[in-house]
Amino acid sequence: MRILPILLAAWLIAWTGAAAAEPAEGEKADNTACYVCHPGLKQEPITTVHLAEGYGCVKCHGASTEHLQDEMQMTTPDVLYGRRQVDAMCAECHEFPHEDVEQEVEDFLAEWRGRSRPNGRTIYENSICTDCHGTHNIDTERDKADEQEPGDWLTAFNGTDLTGWRPAGAAQWNVRLGRIVGTAGADGAGELLSEAEYADYRMAVTFRADMPLHAGLWLRANGESLGPRVEIFEHENPRAYTGSVGVPGTGLALLNVHDDLFDPGGWNTLSVEVRGQRVTVWLNGEQIGAVRCLPPGKGRIGLHLKAGTADAGSQLAVREIQVRELPADDTETEYTKPEDTETP
Repeated sequence: MRILPILLAAWLIAWTGAAAAEPAEGEKADNTACYVCHPGLKQEPITTVHLAEGYGCVKCHGASTEHLQDEMQMTTPDVLYGRRQVDAMCAECHEFPHEDVEQEVEDFLAEWRGRSRPNGRTIYENSICTDCHGTHNIDTERDKADEQEPGDWLTAFNGTDLTGWRPAGAAQWNVRLGRIVGTAGADGAGELLSEAEYADYRMAVTFRADMPLHAGLWLRANGESLGPRVEIFEHENPRAYTGSVGVPGTGLALLNVHDDLFDPGGWNTLSVEVRGQRVTVWLNGEQIGAVRCLPPGKGRIGLHLKAGTADAGSQLAVREIQVRELPADDTETEYTKPEDTETP
């Protein structure tokens, strides 16, 4: 079994209270300003462990003055870390005697490999620190939703067959080794839609995509109107990446401009919150953004595969689809259709 240094680091941070490098003399960590919009950070493990050692949010994310002044939470902190940057970032402060925790990490991997942790992330051989510990991607909307006691997480894919799902179109959909495998065709797009309908909910989908590929997640498909879609692609004009939100016939309503969040060839997790007309998207734990683009009502969730010469034969593999229904949002105003942009 291959032991990952970053898992060892994560284990020590969470379970042994290992200290990072000593804080600068006179430095005082204070997360009070962050707690105004992110109250969940007061108990969040990564935050609390570092704060106990004298390191606050500013240490990793910078002063972030504009972010603090943006009550709409559309301005990101000064410093954010893509998934492929986390390991190196943690290694700047932490050194570990690997032999001291080797058995603990082996036991941890044996228990959790291929399974979803309480933070919603699935553990695999290339997992990083934040896959295993903490829920370090908290925003105001999620905090408010937690206070409203939403329902339990439900598994929408049973891991055995396509019970509860309806295929349509030219793509082929099968279940192999506990995964939904969709294969793009050359003629016509293909969909796999749930039989169940959802109004407001959170969804987490763990997937692997052969690139080049244009796939996506339907959020509230209703009849012939499939609604907005979270894209799995690389788009040229405008430049956008997996985690963007497209509205068929209209264009891209939300652009992910960060090319380092998606792990090509590896397993990735798209997390979505649908609340009223608002869609919020996370890719591998990093928030892409939020946009108002959904018509009211209920609809089906689903998978999409676009047809085309470049995509033909490419596969989308999905090993986990989890859904958690939320209380209805009664604060929405009249629906406004997004402005036209280039159709994805």
